[in-house]
Amino acid sequence: MLATPKPDKSLPRLWQTALRHGNGVLRHDQGTSGAPGMADEEQLAILRQGPEVWNTWRQEHPDHKIDLIEADLHGACLIAANLIWANLHGADLSEADLKGANLIRADLREANLQEADLREANLRRANLHGADLSEANLHDADLGGANLNRANLEHAVLVGTKLAVQVHPLRKLQIPTRQNVPHWLDCWTQTLGRPRSTPAGHVTSHQGGGRAGY
Repeated sequence: MLATPKPDKSLPRLWQTALRHGNGVLRHDQGTSGAPGMADEEQLAILRQGPEVWNTWRQEHPDHKIDLIEADLHGACLIAANLIWANLHGADLSEADLKGANLIRADLREANLQEADLREANLRRANLHGADLSEANLHDADLGGANLNRANLEHAVLVGTKLAVQVHPLRKLQIPTRQNVPHWLDCWTQTLGRPRSTPAGHVTSHQGGGRAGY
């Protein structure tokens, strides 16, 4: 039997983790923790110390893959946290404070973002497939190019939320009742239900409801 190579301390931490798994290759669902569907406990501990500590650590380790799969971050204070490209697949971010957080290209598939504060957060090209954003506050958030397929936006606050695509009332977001249309999204006409042309898909609404399904 071949011996598992010992990690070289001079190598980056991600490479050391790969070597511990014998062939130097991590499975796509393992992440840096080396275990399927588990967050990197070291990274999670740093993040829980607050956004200032976390952002400093990210500046010092720009090449580290951020693995926070299924992390329990319920109610966490993550104001202006640098979470670019972070893997938050299935993470619990319910009631988390993510004001001004940078979530560009973050993997938020099936994440729980119920009642999360995402005011002015940058979610450009984030993957929110199947995410629960019910009652989340997305005031002035940037969702340009984000994947909202099957995302739950029921009662989400979408005042000033930026979208990169035209919102179509029947195809993009399904609204529970027609009387909610004028109150929810004033870029629609009340008579024909057609979207008016808005610059860069800029949404000026009060509250949203429904589930994205495109």
